[in-house]
Amino acid sequence: MTGLQIALDPDSDLGSKNGELSLNENHAVFAAFVCWIWTGRLKDIPDSVEGATVSDFYLPHKLLYKIWVFGDMRGVPGLCNAAIDMLHEKSTARLRKWDTPEFFVPWIYANTAPDASLRNFKVGSCIFTSTLSFWQRLGKEEKGIPMQFILDALPIIVSRGPTAGLFRKAEWTTLGRCRWHDHSGPGGKLRT
Repeated sequence: MTGLQIALDPDSDLGSKNGELSLNENHAVFAAFVCWIWTGRLKDIPDSVEGATVSDFYLPHKLLYKIWVFGDMRGVPGLCNAAIDMLHEKSTARLRKWDTPEFFVPWIYANTAPDASLRNFKVGSCIFTSTLSFWQRLGKEEKGIPMQFILDALPIIVSRGPTAGLFRKAEWTTLGRCRWHDHSGPGGKLRT
């Protein structure tokens, strides 16, 4: 089955009932999915960059996380990869603040499997883009951060050493996104 056939499987929550397509998803997620099917991008970009804002080029973080979960649940790895790409691009394009919003961590951990690449991406983004104060706040405040997130991040933080944070922005922007991609579908490892 192709990714589109899996996504529109009659037994899924997008199944056809009495000849009608039922949609039990966020409309913005499905709109991004349709845009991706037709254009290969999650969002149409403006013709001119003059006067354009970040929201003209990138979808909100939470919507990108929902798109990734949508693609993962329906076996559409290319959609997940597109969401990861936009998340990474958006985080490297941010000029104001590098601290990663911690309130998305509980949602991601509640909606993904333990080995999910979205979890790995979030751990990496927190390690490379968060300040020391982010990690200190995690130790002092109870914000519903899953213990598994800390357990996933801690070995990486320890292995990087005490001076690892000095060039974190440069490291994050040059990291290859393929570490969080799923290349198992059409066009990936199986093709070769």
